[in-house]
Amino acid sequence: IRVLGFIAVVSIFFLLFAWKQYSVNKEYTGTTLNKHNQKFINNSKEFPNNQVHHTNNKTVSKEKQELVQLNNKTKYIIFYCVNNIECGGWGDRQHGIVSVYLMAQAMGRRFGIIISKPCNFAKYLQPNKINWTIDPKELHGLKSRHLRLTRDKGYISALRSVDLERRHPQNVLYVTTNQIYFHTLIENPRYKKQLLWSSQMPYGNVFAKIMNLMFRFNDHFQEAIDKFFEVNIPNPNMHLVCAQIRIGRNPTMPHDD
Repeated sequence: IRVLGFIAVVSIFFLLFAWKQYSVNKEYTGTTLNKHNQKFINNSKEFPNNQVHHTNNKTVSKEKQELVQLNNKTKYIIFYCVNNIECGGWGDRQHGIVSVYLMAQAMGRRFGIIISKPCNFAKYLQPNKINWTIDPKELHGLKSRHLRLTRDKGYISALRSVDLERRHPQNVLYVTTNQIYFHTLIENPRYKKQLLWSSQMPYGNVFAKIMNLMFRFNDHFQEAIDKFFEVNIPNPNMHLVCAQIRIGRNPTMPHDD
């Protein structure tokens, strides 16, 4: 009974906190669940997939740079989560995806995502404004390196001054991480111009913007979500608040803290 009471109190507190945060940051935390509530996306300029935008060789305006399509045809950086590699949960992976995308902008590389654990998430999510799909044939025969950086705090500090291309000259970088690189990467003077847009807003806004620009549901899921909203939230003044409550280790997650 005490445990259930504690959970109830925590749940109420979390929901009140979430509602307050939603009200304050409504513009920046809009979700892609409802295609009618994508202000970030619909007001953004979309670059053609075959158009190359180099940020290392010239200054790019703040407005355009934040939507840059990094289509370097010879060098790639890919968020990588397959097989038995430790990637963390979906929250960890989202932080990793944002971090690797910022690395891609800093390095001027083509950005990609490969996630097949526990399933191929490309079956459920598809590119929105940022094309993160890469044909495996493009990578065939290229020199590559896999950076396993999950839980690696030391790499975060190095990002303040490191020359990423000199440190990682391989054509293809597969990066597995759940760390937030934003705060140190924007302090690196080498990448001040490339990451100017992101340095002028809080990480929470950068995270929300990149997620919205990067993903949208496939048509089947979008139809299901739209139907859910029509049935359960018919009034536009109504809002949906979701909460995840973790109460300890689960048998399926023996190493969970």
